[in-house]
This record gives sequence, C-alpha cells and structure tokens, in this order.
Amino acid sequence: MFLYMIKKVVLISFIKKGLIMAEKRKSVIRKKIGRKIQTKQYESLEVYVDIEETIEWTTMKERIEKTNGINKLVIADYKNTLLTVLKELKLSQNKANVESNSTEASNELIDKVTEEADGLFEK
Repeated sequence: MFLYMIKKVVLISFIKKGLIMAEKRKSVIRKKIGRKIQTKQYESLEVYVDIEETIEWTTMKERIEKTNGINKLVIADYKNTLLTVLKELKLSQNKANVESNSTEASNELIDKVTEEADGLFEK
C-alpha cells in the first residue's frame, strides 16, 4: 500500500512537470444563454444560443481554461445573434446595467479547485 502511494505521488509530480503525459480525457460541454426581452407592452421576444463542443484535456486546469473559452464563444455568439434579430425585426432593446462581482475571487476559487482536483484524474 505504501509503495503504491509513493508511485502515485511520483507519477503525479512527473505529470505536473510535463515529463509524462497524463491520459487525455474527453468531455462534452454544453452552454446555453438566453434572454427574454420586452419589446413593447404585452409583447416579448426570447433569444437563445445553445452551443455544444467536445474538448480533450489532461488536467482540470486545462479543462477549465477550455470551458472558459467556450463561455466567451457563447457570449459573443449571443450578442451577435441578439443584435441581428433586433435589427432584422426593427426592434429596440431596453438596456440594463448589471454590476459583476470581482473576477479575482472567482479566479482564486478556480485555482484552488484545480489544484485539489488535478490529482483525482491521474492514475
């Protein structure tokens, strides 16, 4: 049992240093974003964008980075779709301002989760 634990620790450290490639894993990531917009009194429009991508990753950090890339893609696609729909239908949109939380705190959480979870997927 002790020998197995030593082998696992050495293997994980080699993987983290890039000396050995970890097993590639695949995940299907699906992101959906939408909004219901009131265009006139008693009239609304719903605009949704749904994206599904398959990614390959070896560490949780890499998976999170690729997922964040998909987040950016779905948001950009949504903005483009919304503007196109509003322009084609000759509608206007009431804008709302939303204050976002500090991304620093969420980045710290991502780093912590990544460090803890990286060892779970290596053999």
